[in-house]
Amino acid sequence: MRTLRFKRIKPSVGTLAICASKLHHYGRCMTATKAHTQLGKQFIELSERCHKQINADAVGWWKEELRV
Repeated sequence: MRTLRFKRIKPSVGTLAICASKLHHYGRCMTATKAHTQLGKQFIELSERCHKQINADAVGWWKEELRV
């Protein structure tokens, strides 16, 4: 993701999905500990933002297909 941001390239759906999955996994692990609960919640929120972007992209694609 850092490389994509540096190159100003939009991530693919696959990249977003992998990122969302990792963020959610590690967020759940972190919320299970007292020391990292808040950071884990932030990871889960970022995971949800990735999923929202995936859904927004998907809606754009299928709506575009309906116009054709």
